[in-house]
Amino acid sequence: MPIVNCFTKRKEISDRILKDLLHQLSEKIQVAEKDITMNFVTSYSQAGQKYEFLLILYLPTLWSKKSINNIQKALLELLIDTFKITSNEVFILTNTIESGNVIENGKEVTW
Repeated sequence: MPIVNCFTKRKEISDRILKDLLHQLSEKIQVAEKDITMNFVTSYSQAGQKYEFLLILYLPTLWSKKSINNIQKALLELLIDTFKITSNEVFILTNTIESGNVIENGKEVTW
């Protein structure tokens, strides 16, 4: 259940682009689209070090280091290809979530 929160200074990301990104990510990491959440926050302000795309990725702790690295690389490649940017315009921060630290549909989720 990857959750991707992407902040970008771009003013708008179309629903079509977002759906395409979700589909491509799903295929690359072999996780069903229904099990991935992607949020894009557009046109926000930054101070200090600035990035065109700042991603905060949440993954369950059951994901291996290799799987975490694969999803990070997949996200980076998708952003570079879709928005014609370079890798230095993207920052990805990954947080792992412990079993029991999620509530979904009113119930604690464990793995």
